[in-house]
Amino acid sequence: MRRSLLVPCLASRICFVAWLGVLGFLCSLTFGQEAQANAQPRHTYAIVNIQIAGDAEPALRSQIEAAILRGLKDAGMGRVSLTAVEDAARGKPELVGCVTTTCLEKLGRLVGATRFLLARVVTSGATYNVELEILASRDNKAGKQVASCTACTMSELGSLIGQRTRELVTARTAQVELSILSHPDRAEITLRRRGGDSAAAPEKVGKAPLKLSLAPGAYIVEARLPDHLPVQQVVELEDAGDVKSVELTLVRGTRDETPTTGRPFRWLKWGAAGAAGAIVATGAVFLVLDGNPNCNAGDEIDHGQCPAFYNTDTLGWGGIAGGLVVGGVSGWMFWRDARSARDVRGSEEARMSLRLVPTGRGAALSLEF
Repeated sequence: MRRSLLVPCLASRICFVAWLGVLGFLCSLTFGQEAQANAQPRHTYAIVNIQIAGDAEPALRSQIEAAILRGLKDAGMGRVSLTAVEDAARGKPELVGCVTTTCLEKLGRLVGATRFLLARVVTSGATYNVELEILASRDNKAGKQVASCTACTMSELGSLIGQRTRELVTARTAQVELSILSHPDRAEITLRRRGGDSAAAPEKVGKAPLKLSLAPGAYIVEARLPDHLPVQQVVELEDAGDVKSVELTLVRGTRDETPTTGRPFRWLKWGAAGAAGAIVATGAVFLVLDGNPNCNAGDEIDHGQCPAFYNTDTLGWGGIAGGLVVGGVSGWMFWRDARSARDVRGSEEARMSLRLVPTGRGAALSLEF
């Protein structure tokens, strides 16, 4: 005799362990992604050239490269070795001796770097003059560090270069002061890093006038005020110690606008993914239980054999099929959210802004795209 018993199965130890396994997998996936995101370096530097002049030994080049890479690591930066850069540029003569912005962009795409370092060392006996330079690129300003070492050992020279490298790259990530004014006052100010995560919503930072301390880079500053048209402006923040100010003028008017975050499914997609895993796991448990004896304490036993068995194969295959369907829906939700976020970000950056610009005889309206 075969009996289909759903309740005993769900209450069994096997189901309980399966559910714990699914929950553990989902938690490890979520926290693992968060830890990976937090471990991402702020910038990735590539060594594009090491120029040595004087009576240096051939081994000095590799020792300088190792010292620079060690300094980048200590500063928490991503790093690409000179050897990797030379391998990537092999067979591409236009990238040899690369120093221009366009050339550095091409090289950066090949090696996965966003910023670029050049080292020059002049040697005379045990005296070393070192110059480290960050090359100017589209999102970064040039900078230099110079040091000299008299009667140095190779270990002392390596420590000096590593220290100067760390000082050079960390100075690029210090804070810059930004002052924001609006006309009229008390406009709501939002801020978003230009070229950052497409799914990141603009951050509300307060009402103008206000002052902020930000890392160097490009930002989109937007001002909003009731009964006025919103206006936004791109602000470039350079090196630490700079003080930058921006004034945003809002013009009276309204426009129809439906707020959107670009992520219509938000947490629903994660719920669907978790449900898919749980359904598949439950279906697998049903398949394992199918055909196993199912006798209670009061059931009649025939010659030591249990006459009742679980009949759960249909539930098992149905659960696996249902879980795959829900998993497919979850995948579609993830894809749809990613595409919607890209569309929203593109429309925001292409949005037209209206500004009132003072002139010698009065004022004029300026359209910004």
